Amino acid sequence: MFSRFGSLVRDLEKTTGKRIRLEIVGDHTEIDKTVVERLSEPLTHLIRNSIDHGIENAEGRAAAGKDPVGQLRLSAE
Repeated sequence: MFSRFGSLVRDLEKTTGKRIRLEIVGDHTEIDKTVVERLSEPLTHLIRNSIDHGIENAEGRAAAGKDPVGQLRLSAE
């Protein structure tokens, strides 16, 4: 399920100019196809909002003493 989000994050890096490290944990977790279909759109929305509103641009992060690359973690159990 998480495999499609790598390209989404790369696209958002280009459009927002932000640098993002995507970490995926539990990508081998098995879930029903119906659950995947129901979660896909809400997860896409959450990822977009996380990048748009939760991660500063590299310059802003560096000025705040943070790593210039923001981190987004997707985890399944």
